[in-house]
Amino acid sequence: RLQFDMFQYGGEYPLRPEGGSVRVDMGPLNKLLSQALPALREISFEGSNAYNLYGGVPIKQLIVDRLYGPTPLRVLKIESSRPLDLGRHGGQRSNKPLELERLCMNCKDPSDIVDLPCTLASKLVEFSFTSSFVDTIWNAFMPDDGHRGLVFSSLQSLTLTFTIVEAMVRLLPIFNIHETPLYLSSMRFGKPLFPILTSLDIRWFPQDLCRFLTLFAVSPISKLTICSVKHRMPEQLILSQFRSLRSLSVLYYDDVFSGGLGYADASLTRVFSTTTANLQHFMLATTTSGLIKSYIRAPTFAKNLVTLTLGGCISLREVELLLPMFSSLQKLRLSAIICPPISSSAKIVQECRALNTPRPLLPLNKSLRLLRAEYLKHFTPVPDWKNTRILPQDMASEELVYRGLVLKLVTRLPLLDTLQVSDISLGAVEDCIHALAESDIALQCVSHLKHLRLMTLGD
Repeated sequence: RLQFDMFQYGGEYPLRPEGGSVRVDMGPLNKLLSQALPALREISFEGSNAYNLYGGVPIKQLIVDRLYGPTPLRVLKIESSRPLDLGRHGGQRSNKPLELERLCMNCKDPSDIVDLPCTLASKLVEFSFTSSFVDTIWNAFMPDDGHRGLVFSSLQSLTLTFTIVEAMVRLLPIFNIHETPLYLSSMRFGKPLFPILTSLDIRWFPQDLCRFLTLFAVSPISKLTICSVKHRMPEQLILSQFRSLRSLSVLYYDDVFSGGLGYADASLTRVFSTTTANLQHFMLATTTSGLIKSYIRAPTFAKNLVTLTLGGCISLREVELLLPMFSSLQKLRLSAIICPPISSSAKIVQECRALNTPRPLLPLNKSLRLLRAEYLKHFTPVPDWKNTRILPQDMASEELVYRGLVLKLVTRLPLLDTLQVSDISLGAVEDCIHALAESDIALQCVSHLKHLRLMTLGD
């Protein structure tokens, strides 16, 4: 097994001269590795800076030689900034299918077609692929019997990321899904196309997502992730076909063309009403606040959910609306949610007393044991598509928003026994919990704080 990682130190490329990349002959390195590792069956390359440093992937020749050599690879994982042409050997397209078990090809630049090596569909166990073109996903795979069509009989995990923003999608011609055999049915000749697939992750699919998901209708999917933008996340997103589902992640990303969140509102309502009642883990994230409405109905899986993860720009008020729905919830994970700031420990005691007068507030949840909160913020984010990240308009101190979390949430979770927070905010959280626990507020909402275990995110 060979793992080749490339790192960037201090924000600078240590070997790159000003104005260009280093052109280094990697032939000797590839030859040395090939001779030293004659039984190599697995290569993992992580080098998003490879083209900046060397103008390419430094071990490409080793990869190609091993793909088509006498001792073929079984596992190939590549993370690069640009696509890597691996479908040719000696300048010619190889028609000999490889028996790869795990193939992960992820590149940040979606402008070119990734030329994958020809692989037997029946041997693949894990496939992770970043691509720009819907109609080329399956082109690299060959069936055991050319007349029977593709059947991914061993595939257990599938991750497909279509890195196309909305503007690019609008320039693409409309692809007729009925012309591609794999879109016609989730079964062929009475057999499922993906008979043992359990993990499915689909991101930024640019066309009919609902139709694409029918490919996996009879697969035993237990873990499903769906991520998309407006116009690509269907309002009629029905998930009842996935009867074995135990873990579901849904991510709504607004963009510069979006307008409102009406599409996500309708879509989330469908997700809540059509997902199997046996779901145990649910993640919801969005880049725009206001997705959770006060009138939203409890999901079908409300009684069985164990872990809830909320992220993006969901507000603490929306968290308060969701928590009472889940009677068996054990773990709550909050990441980058919007939280109101509290200026001091004295202020939190004052506001807690006011909120619970003349009568105490009701608990939000009576089963939750663990709360993990990270990257809390108090600002309205704006999309920055150039750098694909979220920029703050005004950032409140992290300590202030963690105090807001304690006031609005922690005090209303009577069975909570563990709270995980960031290292920076740990001291402030300890101070305000101590202030509440030692105050003269004789309320049920603060009595459990004396026994609350505080931990950092790394513990």
